Amino acid sequence: MKSLKNYMSSLILLASVIVGGLIGAFMPGVVPILKPVGSLFINYMFVIIVPLVFFSICSAIITTSEGKRLGKILSGTFLVFIVTATIAAVLAYIVSVAMGLNANTNVPPVTDGLAETASVGDLIVNAFSTNDFLSLFSRSNLIPLILFSFLLGLAINAMGDSARPLRSFIKAGAEVVMKMVDMLMKLAPIGLSCYFAVAINDFGSQIVSGYVMTFGIYMLVSVIYYFGFFTLYAFFAAGSDGIKAFWKNAVPPSLMAISTASSAACMPINLLTSKKIGISSDVAETVIPLGANTHKDGSVIGAVMKILFLFSFYGKEINGVGSAVAIIGAAILSAVLIGAIPSGGLSGEVLMVALFGFPAEAVAIIAIISVIIDIPATLLNSTGNIVCAMMVNRFTDSKNWLKNHIATGVKESV
Repeated sequence: MKSLKNYMSSLILLASVIVGGLIGAFMPGVVPILKPVGSLFINYMFVIIVPLVFFSICSAIITTSEGKRLGKILSGTFLVFIVTATIAAVLAYIVSVAMGLNANTNVPPVTDGLAETASVGDLIVNAFSTNDFLSLFSRSNLIPLILFSFLLGLAINAMGDSARPLRSFIKAGAEVVMKMVDMLMKLAPIGLSCYFAVAINDFGSQIVSGYVMTFGIYMLVSVIYYFGFFTLYAFFAAGSDGIKAFWKNAVPPSLMAISTASSAACMPINLLTSKKIGISSDVAETVIPLGANTHKDGSVIGAVMKILFLFSFYGKEINGVGSAVAIIGAAILSAVLIGAIPSGGLSGEVLMVALFGFPAEAVAIIAIISVIIDIPATLLNSTGNIVCAMMVNRFTDSKNWLKNHIATGVKESV
């Protein structure tokens, strides 16, 4: 019963989308009535994304700087999280493109309402900057807003006590926006059900075959990443001893991730497992909590596939390395930055759709992918935190940290 409770929100969302799909397929006359309801929900999700990005990122910078963590551990954690997320994204992109995810949803390309693809130079300038302050607060300029929020957080910290009123405002604003998102997400089953009915009515039931293909590719990538890359990470962290230590202790936290579908719920057993492996307490107690919120390789993989799915669905071409970098970068942003926000809900999907200029209904189209990949994504997100802590321990101490731990344990037992 406890496991069922953990999946209840996902099951309700899945059931609502299925109902919406059935209505769109078999009751087309009802669709015009449902469309305004779905549009209201999606529009408000787009409205909330700007304050959500601004307050959450700025607040995160302020909070992190106030924490009593060693700079060496934090810098190592940041490096490991970014590198592993990038590797996950590149792997997902290569496998997905090789298997034709960007070309085989079996749905006729839809181009109405799709933004034109700019040149590589224009894409870089437009993606990272804007020439007016007020234009920052638009979902069309989310990356400049992210950079501005990050710089503002650093500036507030640099000002110290003199910026205390602004610090309090930012923190209070973050809490209020999170509450608004939580309130909106209570309407998600209704809003997505209505919007998915419209999607099925407009584009046909063939879209289901695209979901099946996406899930199959995701499972393949998950197996490769879980067994292959976790082993490589463990080897980098501590050689052959690292591989033995990780896989000897990996089963309990992996089963916990599968049964709960919650990275937060896995934190206690991940901390216990880290201790059994021999990871330093200060490293584990920093990496595991941070990882539960910001280390989401499984979500990054899913984000890449969602974007490729939309590229295929709307007939948008991938123009060489520039498009690949944009897709990988957007996946990391949506899964790591936005996915880390408590009660963020559909914010990651909204960010992806906004960054590439897809129509609003694209949010509902890819939201179902989050549900069907939830279990394997949580497995990669959560259990990956342990092997990341091992690598951070190498950066913090030395490459022989595990050998030293084993030697110390032997001496103590004697």
